[in-house]
Amino acid sequence: DNARMHRELQNTNVQLQDLLEVQQVMNETLGAQAIEMEMAQQSLRETSDELEETNRELMKADARYKFLADSIPVQVWTAVPDGTIEYMSAGAEQFFGRPAQTLVQSGWAEFLRFMVYQIGGRS
Repeated sequence: DNARMHRELQNTNVQLQDLLEVQQVMNETLGAQAIEMEMAQQSLRETSDELEETNRELMKADARYKFLADSIPVQVWTAVPDGTIEYMSAGAEQFFGRPAQTLVQSGWAEFLRFMVYQIGGRS
């Protein structure tokens, strides 16, 4: 009976050793994954900081552009590829005699009507 119990204890010991080895491998794997996650988080923080700085620089550049465009006595406007007007300078607002926001919302159709009217009125 003692021999059987001794064999069972040895088998249990072997199983425990195997489990400890598996646990050690899992701990090492989890530790490596935790390090990778921390590195990824740091990279994301750095990228976020860079994007925030780029956004600040773009906002400054946009403000300078709009200041210059509003300071010159000519029409300046920008549009996206589909023709939607994004920006209109004070000079364009003055030329068309309408608030820039109204012209931006109404789009190119309003420009064309005005230009046709102006050309028609001059002839």
